Formats: sequence, C-alpha cells, structure tokens
Amino acid sequence: MYQQKSAKSDSLIALLLIGLLLLSTLIVSSVTIFIAERAYSNPFYFFNRHLVHLVLAGICFVVGYLIKPDFWVRYRALVLMVAIGLLVAVLVPGIGSVINGSRRWIRTPLMTIQTSDPAKLAFIMFIAAYASEKIKANLSFSRKWLPAIALLGIFDGLLLLQPDFGSAIVITGVVLQILFVAGMPILSFMMIIGAASIQGVLLAVFTPYRFMRIVSFLNPWLFPYSAGYQLTQSLMAIGRGGFWGVGLGSSLQKIFYLPEAHTDFIFAVFCEEIGAVGGVIVMVAFCTIVVRLIQWSYHFFDRAAYFNSFYLAGISGLIGCQFIVSAGVNMGILPTKGISMPLLSYGGTHMLTSLFAFGIVFRMLSEPVK
Repeated sequence: MYQQKSAKSDSLIALLLIGLLLLSTLIVSSVTIFIAERAYSNPFYFFNRHLVHLVLAGICFVVGYLIKPDFWVRYRALVLMVAIGLLVAVLVPGIGSVINGSRRWIRTPLMTIQTSDPAKLAFIMFIAAYASEKIKANLSFSRKWLPAIALLGIFDGLLLLQPDFGSAIVITGVVLQILFVAGMPILSFMMIIGAASIQGVLLAVFTPYRFMRIVSFLNPWLFPYSAGYQLTQSLMAIGRGGFWGVGLGSSLQKIFYLPEAHTDFIFAVFCEEIGAVGGVIVMVAFCTIVVRLIQWSYHFFDRAAYFNSFYLAGISGLIGCQFIVSAGVNMGILPTKGISMPLLSYGGTHMLTSLFAFGIVFRMLSEPVK
C-alpha cells in the first residue's frame, strides 16, 4: 500500500535552486572579468567555463534523478570505497596536484577535480544507508554506531592529510547530525561532540599556520598585509557595499585586491555590489532550502523511509554547514577557511556534486513512500 502524499516535486526548493544558479552565473560573470583578462587574455574565460559547468551539472542532476534511492542502499559498500578511494588517490604523487601548498585536486583534460566534494557526498550516502540498516537493530552502541564513528575518523584523517581542515569539520558535523537523527543516545552524541571539539582545538592551536589564522581572525587589522590580508579585504568589500551596494560590476575589491574573489570570497564581492539587502536575501534562500530539506527528512522518517530521511538530513547539514562557514569567513565571524559557497561560487566539482545531490533529492520526493 502506498502513502499517497508524494511531493512529485518541491516547487519552493526548485525555484530557489534555479534562482541561486542564475545568481551564480550573474555574479561569476561580474567577479571574474579582470582575473580572466589578466590570466588568460580573455575576460569571459571563467564565465564560459562556468556555463560548461552548469551544463555538466544539469546532466549530473538528471543522472542522480534517474537512479532509484534503493540502489544507494544496496551498493553502499561500493559508495564507501568511492569516497575513500577519491581521498586516497589525491594523495598519490603523480595523480594529485598541489595548489597553494595543499594536495586536494586531480587534473583532467576537461576540468580540475577537487576530490573532497564528491567524497563528502559519497560518504554521506554511505552513512545514511548504514544508519537506515541499523536503526531497527537491537545492538549495543559499540556494534551499532562505533563502526560509523571509526570510518568517520579514517575519512577525517585522509582530509587532514591534504590538508583540508574545513572539510573535516563540515563532514564531522554532518555525519553526527545523521547519527543523531538515526537515534544515537544523547549522552554518547554529546561525548563524541566534546571529543571532536577538543581534537579540533588542538589541531588548530598546535599547527602554526592554523594558529596564525586564529590570531589574525581575532584582530585582522594587526596583520593587514600578511595573515589578515584576505579578511581585511573581505570586510572592506562588505563595508563598501553598505545597504544597497555599489552596483553590479562596480566592485573595487575584485580588481586584484581580494584573493579568491570568485571562489572562497564570492559572498563578500556579492555584498559589495548588491549590498546587505542582497546578502540577506541569499541567506534567506539558503535557510529556506535547509529548512525544507529537514521537513522532508521528518516526513520520510515518520513513514519509515529511513534512507531517504537520513540522506535529506545529511544534505541539509552539508548545504547549511558549508554556507555558514563560507559566509562566516567572509564576514569575519569565523577564522579563514577554504570553503566555497555552495551553488554560488565558481568551481566545477562542487557545482556538479551539488546538482547530483539535488537530483537524488528530487527523485526521493517524486516517489510515493511504501
């Protein structure tokens, strides 16, 4: 017997998703003109590649939509191997590429792949499938949840070898959110949160460059030409934009002042050109998407469609955490981390991964729940 309440599609999520992609195209075209002209003698180099990324992302969305959710549960071991394999491959000399001191990318003729993005999605899918299989099992904590925590430790360890501290923080928060929704005891959950927080603080404090980021974050104006340079330029961009912004295309900070203006700091340039009102609108859009995903997660949980529920909880956490970290860094609320803003920043890998993830979401919403 089928429950007849099927979303068919969530028009609100669909409209917000399309709106953010259109906004991304607009802001990427504005931000990258000067960078592309200097680096490639073609002001539309990044814009043209962004359009290619959107086409490929659309194909990924369709592929994700065509695959039934049961497939991911059935082949969860393969999904886990893909997640771990991507993070191992990037560490192999001759395969992984080093950029700015980090080994996070694999170069291909078509595009440069940042392996942490598809790896995070694959690991979320595995954890959602694992939790959906274990939720009804009457097992002890060590047999039920400890294997997932151990795999998370391995996954984080591989991320830290790149090093990618920001992604390790994000995936840890997302996985713990899934396990909490799946019924992990609150005391165990709080103990793991505490242990992870202590480890994170130790890694930040006892790694010189991370510690310097914290110091410069507390007062970036003491280091305006060194450790605090990106943050001070980002704050100047947001401050210059004021309430209404200086106008699309009129940003000053994107003209070689703000590093990574089209990726990690695109939100700052967006606020400079469109103003605080534009920044608030983007925040509301992301919050709405996250809330809707959480609502559907509870919808599926009530109907015992556990994989759907945990996957949606994971995607809501992934989108929400990445947005919070990215926006927080741009506004000086969080220490500087290399986290791109989902759906807005320039970058092929995160765009393809995000649209593939949403393809799976809409497939789940299109099917009646058994």
